[in-house]
Amino acid sequence: MNNNTGGDPLKKITLVGIDVSARKLDLALEPNRGKPLALAFDNTPVGHRKLVKRIKRAGHATRVCLEATGVYHLDLCLALHSAQGIEVMVVNPRAAKDFARAQLQRSKTDQVDARSLLEFLRRMDFAPWNPPSRSIRDLRALSRRIQSLVVSRAQEKNRRHADEVVSDCVHRSIVITQIGHRDHSGAEAAPIGRSVIVNT
Repeated sequence: MNNNTGGDPLKKITLVGIDVSARKLDLALEPNRGKPLALAFDNTPVGHRKLVKRIKRAGHATRVCLEATGVYHLDLCLALHSAQGIEVMVVNPRAAKDFARAQLQRSKTDQVDARSLLEFLRRMDFAPWNPPSRSIRDLRALSRRIQSLVVSRAQEKNRRHADEVVSDCVHRSIVITQIGHRDHSGAEAAPIGRSVIVNT
């Protein structure tokens, strides 16, 4: 049995399911037990502010349900948690998937996932999310930065290797062209050929 109204059946409350991806946030918003609305916002600080403003428009207490999605959900959770009147529940992805399967959900779209999380919020006991400490958030940010630098370094090494391979192929092609030119004309390659070799 869920406890979304805190035991008070007359309490007005807005329920929101959010599907989180790297770039976008898809919402299924149910204002005070009304018909769910489909909304979307950018997964950016500006998008988070717009989302919070839209959620609070009804003026009711709000409960939000979303999946844990690595680094993509944390900033949104912090923005929601800091907003007055909004509580957040973060669901394990496996639990959300099992719930959707139990609801015989067959299609797979971002908005369908958002509606499934809204239904999860309706039916299941609410477990409020508490933000990690500042030191843990700083450590996570540092870890993400290190990983980003590792990826960038690998990409740069691959790019430089590709440039070296292309340069070597071009050089070989020019040398072969010069040899072929001398074989046919008995003379040295044209000055422009020597110029190309120097420039490479």
